[in-house]
Amino acid sequence: MELYCRRRQYVRRPIGKRFHSLYTMKTVKYGGPSILVCGAIRGDGTKVLCRCPNILNSNNYQNVLDQSLIPFMKKDSIFMQDGAPCHRSRSTLDLLDSRHICLLSDWPSQSPGLNILENLWSVLKSRVQKRLPRTSEELLAFTKEEWIGISKEEVMDLYASIPARLNEVIRNKGQHVKY
Repeated sequence: MELYCRRRQYVRRPIGKRFHSLYTMKTVKYGGPSILVCGAIRGDGTKVLCRCPNILNSNNYQNVLDQSLIPFMKKDSIFMQDGAPCHRSRSTLDLLDSRHICLLSDWPSQSPGLNILENLWSVLKSRVQKRLPRTSEELLAFTKEEWIGISKEEVMDLYASIPARLNEVIRNKGQHVKY
């Protein structure tokens, strides 16, 4: 989560008003101050969010797993993570194996259409940005509040969309899908 959005934003303005303060916005390279969070969701709509150290190496990630994510999982949970180096490290994979965590490891890379948590991150970022945080502390507080505000129904709707997502990926032979 970044204090300032890095995405390009377009502004409609009248001719001759290009530099009027009403039609300009402050920009900061690289999004300014940021916080790193990890989250997990379950099919029953429950979710967990935890703050991570700003540098997430294998050891730090394994601490996050042990303290927040693994306790959240149920015995029949399937854990999905992306291809970040700290997720793929031998020591992380050994930790998950020793905790008997079923890991979904053969899903295609660069496939945000299949990862429903990506949709939730987008919703969360949008809601936090609308609140216009001014400091890292506000950014963290708003992130936690907006995460809590995401309803169980929203999460369950994302889970319900998985079959349609899979069918669309198959229909498009792995190419980009609308999700």
